[in-house]
Amino acid sequence: MTKASGLEHGGPARWGAGCTFTDYNRDGHLDLFVSNYVGFDFEYAPKP
Repeated sequence: MTKASGLEHGGPARWGAGCTFTDYNRDGHLDLFVSNYVGFDFEYAPKP
């Protein structure tokens, strides 16, 4: 499924931001939502 969805690693580095399970399409099965930062640059990140 990873390759079919275009998420297979091989491109630029990605930084995980989080994930959650939800029934996005209301079919009775949980769907996994994964979010990433792409091209993250500490120079533009807000200061803590």
